Amino acid sequence: MHCNFEFYLLNFELVLVLTFLGMRVIVKGKESFALKVLIIEDEKAMSDLIAIKFKVEGFEVEQAGSLAGAQEKLASSGPYDAILTDYLLPDGDLTEFLTKLRANPQLASLPIVVMTNYIEDINQQQLQSLGVSEVLVKYQTVPAQMVDKIKKLVNPSG
Repeated sequence: MHCNFEFYLLNFELVLVLTFLGMRVIVKGKESFALKVLIIEDEKAMSDLIAIKFKVEGFEVEQAGSLAGAQEKLASSGPYDAILTDYLLPDGDLTEFLTKLRANPQLASLPIVVMTNYIEDINQQQLQSLGVSEVLVKYQTVPAQMVDKIKKLVNPSG
């Protein structure tokens, strides 16, 4: 179903609601496309909480609960502007996933932020060598801070 609405006054709250509902917003004759982020997190409640904050901030969001799910999303729903991923996932090694991802020229420079509660168990230098922009400690970072990190990575001057 396709609907056309014409608004003479388009306020910020309306844009957020329409974006949250997955609609494209046309302002002054130009389509406004939201930044698209892929959230890879196996804890559904955590993934949903983070996704809601990204949607409220105007992002288009896809969620995957595993590395296999993420690979499917990357193949079918891309391109993405950034990835926010948990470090420990039930179906594989994040470093192997990142190595394969970086081998794809279209994804080689995609900003990636890793989140974990087990900061002492990860090799941050290895992750940086695989192009991870930042590692966040989940219990020390609220979703609003995650959104801010992604925004700064996607648009450093903004």
